[in-house]
Amino acid sequence: MATIELTKENIAEHIETDNMLIVNFRGSNCEPSQLFAPEFEAVSDAYPDLVFGTVVVEEQPAVTRHFQIQATPSVMIMREKIILFSEAAAFKQEALSRIIDSALAIDMTDVHAQAAQMQAQQATKQ
Repeated sequence: MATIELTKENIAEHIETDNMLIVNFRGSNCEPSQLFAPEFEAVSDAYPDLVFGTVVVEEQPAVTRHFQIQATPSVMIMREKIILFSEAAAFKQEALSRIIDSALAIDMTDVHAQAAQMQAQQATKQ
């Protein structure tokens, strides 16, 4: 699947509707981002059922701030609206594939239960 461009106008829709979203936060003048882009694209081709998106941080400062991205390139994996992975690094294809496979293997029932428990604890503190 081709990588899509994510913006403040469309990212919420993708978070809501896509079961799994893999995002590359990249800088337009960042050499590591430029070197990582073909690796990210190649991995996206290997997972045609998943959605891969790119956020150009200079063009999307609100999205970048919302996800607290501090460095580029950064990869974030969301599954069922929950961030499972976020790290600043230019991964090789094999490493990124292993991370995605690990995210696919996670039992999301447990993750949602833990998230609900954390939200309940935070609500009690307020």
